[in-house]
Amino acid sequence: MKNALLVPLTFSLIACGGSGSSEDDTNIDPNKGNPGGGVAFKDCSADQSGFTHIPLPEYHGNQAAYDEPAEDPGSPAGFAPESFVQMAQLGLMLGMAASNEGAMHAGPTWHIVDEDLNTQIQYAVIDTTETWTIVKNGMDSDGTVYSDHTDMMIEQTASCGLNILQYEDNGALEGHYESTAYEWTWKSYDEGELGGLIETTINQDGSGETVSEDFSDTKSDYPVTILTWDSTGEITVLKTCKTKAGTNCSIAVAS
Repeated sequence: MKNALLVPLTFSLIACGGSGSSEDDTNIDPNKGNPGGGVAFKDCSADQSGFTHIPLPEYHGNQAAYDEPAEDPGSPAGFAPESFVQMAQLGLMLGMAASNEGAMHAGPTWHIVDEDLNTQIQYAVIDTTETWTIVKNGMDSDGTVYSDHTDMMIEQTASCGLNILQYEDNGALEGHYESTAYEWTWKSYDEGELGGLIETTINQDGSGETVSEDFSDTKSDYPVTILTWDSTGEITVLKTCKTKAGTNCSIAVAS
């Protein structure tokens, strides 16, 4: 169930980049629309080496905690909050590069035109939270018509956590990702009802736990999946259970 819940978020993060073509960047004033009159964007990177020209979310945790190669058993690479920050960065950068304004534009708005669909990336600082709002207008290739439709909102909070809110075409909340440096949750919704929940905690030594729970009407008798791994990646335990407490389990696989 973990993969089924995360795949829509992953694709949406990358897809928010759009597919339109950009104009010649040499015709763009790089300071045009720079929020704060040239003031540097908030830097949430742990070593203060973040982006300086365009506003992008950044990871503020200890990246050394996730040095283990992704192909090694027990590696937390795909579960790390850092991975979601990187996906958000990539999606936004692709969108900015494909926009009419071009990759050198500092914002606060980028327009991505793809035939009859106009997708906007709107950057703002609301109180102490940075926000990137993906807004659609026009008609997509499937014939769906949008009018100021908020497709996704990415937030970097005052404490440098990352929030991602994903919306259905009718405006209903579809998914909510929320993370700190070493913990994250992902909630998926179906017509306003909570359909699935994933909670992940990763320790700085690389060990961690991911707990997934299915709340849908079609859930199995064992709707909870618990994955734990140690700091070496040599001991990985996967259990399918009836409860989040990890008892009454039907399957337990260790490596």
